[in-house]
Amino acid sequence: MNFHKFSLLIGFLEKYMPNKKSARKKLKVDIRRTHINSIRRGRLKKAIKNFEETFKKDLENAKNLISNVIKQIDLSVKNRILNKNKGNRMKSKIMKKVK
Repeated sequence: MNFHKFSLLIGFLEKYMPNKKSARKKLKVDIRRTHINSIRRGRLKKAIKNFEETFKKDLENAKNLISNVIKQIDLSVKNRILNKNKGNRMKSKIMKKVK
């Protein structure tokens, strides 16, 4: 958990708290979802970056990492971090590199 980002959002909550009860609840949910989505986006970027670095050094090890990268892309599409077409383009691009 990236505490720094979360604490900044809590500070935002204290300063700009909505008046309606439902709006307060919605803001808290939005903050939690934003935090979770940033973690998921980071995992995807890390997997792609790891694949790219390994691909430059050793093609055989890169082939082993493809399943992890595709899994992360599919999870990002499922959780609506990426659009379905964007995910398909990314997977296609990765598979073309390996062939």
